[in-house]
Amino acid sequence: MDEHEDYRDFFLRARSLYNREVFLDTSVFELGTAFDPSKYMDWAEKINPNQMIIPDVLEDTRATINTWSQFSEDYRSRLDKLDARRVGVVQGKTLSDIEHCYQFMSINADVIALSFDMSFYDGYGAGETKYGRMCTGRQDLINHLINTDKWNWNKPHHLLGCSLPQEFSYYARNNIHNIRSVDTSNPIVHGLHQVKYNSTFGLKDKIKTKLADLITATVTPEQSDCIDYNIEQFKRIATGQL
Repeated sequence: MDEHEDYRDFFLRARSLYNREVFLDTSVFELGTAFDPSKYMDWAEKINPNQMIIPDVLEDTRATINTWSQFSEDYRSRLDKLDARRVGVVQGKTLSDIEHCYQFMSINADVIALSFDMSFYDGYGAGETKYGRMCTGRQDLINHLINTDKWNWNKPHHLLGCSLPQEFSYYARNNIHNIRSVDTSNPIVHGLHQVKYNSTFGLKDKIKTKLADLITATVTPEQSDCIDYNIEQFKRIATGQL
């Protein structure tokens, strides 16, 4: 927002002019720690997002809960003036910690979010590659929460990021209907590298480049075609058509 005028202006107009669904997050995936909370709150008031991720701490249940509580208390009056739904991110390193964090967010958040890249998945999911295990690990975690009656069917869920795109057809096919959204640059990053999704499978592995590092890229017609193709395939995957 500070560095790219066109990017900033698009999001400042996103709701008022384009009526888009706008998510604001803390960039913890890109930065390693959440964006400065005071500046984050300033941007929230400027952008007026539909959904706002409350700051979290990577893989730390106690710190995430404490950060949620502190941020909510420090900025209570300013948050109440926004019409943004508050998104709580589930964090932890063990199943019991993740369950505890999930239960806290289930009570306190408007939307519950589950990350794609918790190290927990590496020993919980199945697959030949790290990203394969992340893909099945989040599926298995969600199944566990459902099967143990911890899953909150009364609140929307958001999936943070994507390891492999084929993950998402599972949720549509199994009618996990309150998974309402996912944010990912996966179709775009792979399109910029001219890697096309397999129409019936998705990807075998993932290019690790972050879109934030490609924000100034000049897109060729060939890259643009590949991006468009991947986006359409991602839509079909996420709706269970593939």
